[in-house]
Amino acid sequence: QGRESLTADVNAAVRGLKAGGAGAIWVEDGHGSGNSQEPDILVDKLDRGATFEFRDRPYDPYSTGLDGSIDAIVCIGMHARARTPGFMAHTDTFDVAWNVNGVDFTETHIVAISAARWGIPVIMVSRDNVLAEQLPPDFPDLEYAVVKTAKGLSVAEAIPRAEADRRIEAAARRGMEKYMSGRFRPYYLPGPYDFRLSFRTSDEAGRAAQTRGVSRD
Repeated sequence: QGRESLTADVNAAVRGLKAGGAGAIWVEDGHGSGNSQEPDILVDKLDRGATFEFRDRPYDPYSTGLDGSIDAIVCIGMHARARTPGFMAHTDTFDVAWNVNGVDFTETHIVAISAARWGIPVIMVSRDNVLAEQLPPDFPDLEYAVVKTAKGLSVAEAIPRAEADRRIEAAARRGMEKYMSGRFRPYYLPGPYDFRLSFRTSDEAGRAAQTRGVSRD
C-alpha cells in the first residue's frame, strides 16, 4: 500500500511537470534503495511521461546521478529536519540535527546544495505541514504540496488520495512554470563551513566529541 501511494505521488508530479512545460523527466529513488530485486516505486505503474533508472546496488541518492544534463529537481515525500515534530522527522538520522553556517538543514537542503554544483535548483517539494514551514526562509520561490498533517514523530493524518494528487500536480505545474520563466536559482551556501550537530543526549554528544576535529559547546 505504501508503494502504491508513493507511485501515485510521483505520477501526480510527473503530470504537473508535463503540464508546466517539462521535457524529459527522470525519476530516481531517493532512498538509494538500488538492490538486486526492485525499487520502492512500482515501475510498471509509473507514468509513461517519465523514465526510471533501476540500479542493482545501493547508492547515495544525494550525490549519484546528478550532472549538468538535469535542469531542475522535484523532491517527493521529503521529511522535516531532525528533532522537530514532523512525521518521521530526520535529516540524515533521527537523533542528530544539523546546522551549517547558521542554517538548520533538512534533507531538501542537502539535495539542493548537492545539485548546486551543476547549477540545478530544487523547484518543488511535497510532505507534511511541518516541513512546509521550514523551507521558505531558504527557498522563497519553492512550490510545496502539503499531503499530510504531522501529529508527532510516528503519527500523521494523510489527506485523501484524490486531494493529494491534485495538490502535488498543481504544485509541480506551478514550479515548472516558474522555472520556465527564470524564477529559480540554485541554493549556494558559500564556505568555509561551520558544522554544528545537536544530539538527543549528553552521552551521544560526548561520544561525538571524541572524534578528531570535533569540539563540544
